[in-house]
Amino acid sequence: MSLPVVVTVHCSQEVQSWATITWDNAFSKNNRVPFYVVDTVNWSHMVDALKFKYFQETGRRLTDDNLSHLCEWSESIANNGTTSKFPVSCIPGEKAFRGTVNSDPNDRPITWSQFCKEPLPQRTFTFWDWFYAAMKLTKDKLRDQWKKDLIVGFISRRQTEEKLMNSTPGTFLLRFSDSVIGEFRSSHPARYDGMFYTLNLLN
Repeated sequence: MSLPVVVTVHCSQEVQSWATITWDNAFSKNNRVPFYVVDTVNWSHMVDALKFKYFQETGRRLTDDNLSHLCEWSESIANNGTTSKFPVSCIPGEKAFRGTVNSDPNDRPITWSQFCKEPLPQRTFTFWDWFYAAMKLTKDKLRDQWKKDLIVGFISRRQTEEKLMNSTPGTFLLRFSDSVIGEFRSSHPARYDGMFYTLNLLN
């Protein structure tokens, strides 16, 4: 059996076609009925696929902080836009993403539609739109910097402020925007007023 192939007729279909290929590669089973792929997978399985895909395209693995931020998004998707404080399965340093389906109550199911069809809560784009745009921006324009650990990437604004709270003036952090796809944000603390400022970097 060959690898999955998607035929497109316009470049606007590129993102969705890669969603199809990524999902099929990750979750199809041997000896399956032709063209059948499961409609729902647990987050622990999906995060393995995302980690592999990002490493394959950019040359550096996602960090615990990156995975925690993605896990927050998955919680928001599963709960229709509401999130609690980090669930146990999202705490960096713990065995957050377990390989056994349903081994943890926080190992929430994610559907194909939630993955790449339905907009994220309070957003106009899907989870895959956002993830793919970040991956493509890293691969095409900042691959060397990413591989040298100079870019944090997937991290929330709250986590960013916590990391920069006691940093020296001039310190800044590069992260992916949560509100605009394919865009970096440069966050840095002000020297005197304790505020944090964000510079939007063009994609």
